[in-house]
Parts: sequence; structure tokens; C-alpha cells
Amino acid sequence: MAARFSRGAVTRYVFKDKDLAASGQARPHDFFRLTGATFATLGPKDKAPRALAFIDEQNRLVIAQGGQELWRSSASVGRGLAQARLEIMQSRTAVDKFVRMEPNPLAVDLDGDGIQEIVVPVNDEEAGRLVVVFLGPTGLRTQVVASGSEGVVTGLGVVPGADGAAPSLVMALVKRSGLLRTGGDTQLIMTIPE
Repeated sequence: MAARFSRGAVTRYVFKDKDLAASGQARPHDFFRLTGATFATLGPKDKAPRALAFIDEQNRLVIAQGGQELWRSSASVGRGLAQARLEIMQSRTAVDKFVRMEPNPLAVDLDGDGIQEIVVPVNDEEAGRLVVVFLGPTGLRTQVVASGSEGVVTGLGVVPGADGAAPSLVMALVKRSGLLRTGGDTQLIMTIPE
């Protein structure tokens, strides 16, 4: 699927003759934006449909399936550093609108049970914290995890473990400095499974 920055504007693409071709509109959740989204399997792979996890305009993590909301975080998440400038025409006048680019949530099976967890940065105090959303006995639950580094998490990735080993998480972290906090250093951090 592809989308513009406005909510709900999604085009479905399919493979056709070894290429991608538009096949009409898709119906995502009403507040879906393509500024921080991933698909996750929140149940056994053969039984559970994939869910869409995304960060909405109020910086809440939303998990939806088939356009219906399953869960929404009560606390703010995401809040990336990068911004996109959109030029919108209003009465023959070009108006600039800035949209914050959210770090994409990461869907990964952290504990090897075949069910993916969703990892998303918090970034409210540059403390390098992550939220892990997982399927518990009573539904979707969250746990806040300290990454061990200070800064703004701008990206997450995963390196699958070999022969059933736990995956390694990769995190891009920006530690801002200077009087106006416009400068800084980027670090790449990778976890090593025990």
C-alpha cells in the first residue's frame, strides 16, 4: 500500500507481470497516515490476519485490522526529528504545512513464540526509551524499556537470529547538542542476543 500524507488516502498496489501496479483504493483506519507504520502478525501465523500499526496525528500508536481499531496507546509515542514540507493551494495561494516524519514502528518476534511484538520509540524526553506492545493473556499489553542510551530514536531495524536465536535490534539514535539543540551526533546501537 502507498499513501499521501493526508489521512485515509491509500492506494492498493499488486504484483502484475513482475511489476507493481495500482489496483484501486484500500480502506485503512480513518486516521491512518504514512508517517510511521508497519504490518504485524499478532497471533499464530497460520490463523491471525496481519494488523496495521501506525502513529496517528496525536502521536498515539494505533493497531487496526481491516480498517477497525483494535487498540490505541494512551501515551504519546514516536515524535521523530525530520519534517516534510507540503505545499497546499488555498484560494490560489501556496501555504506551507509541515508534517513530522515519525520513526516506523518495528514488528518483530522478540521471544520466539511465532507472534510478533511491536516496538516503537517514545522520544518525549530524549531518554532513548522504547515501548513494546505484545499479546498477553488479556489482549494487547505494553512495556516501556530503557535503551541504555540518551537521545532521540530516529529509526529501528532488526537482524534475524540464526538457527532459532533471538533477533538483534538495531537503533539509530541522535543526541542533540548546542545552544539551540540544532547540532548533534548520530549513533547506531545493536543488541546482541545472549
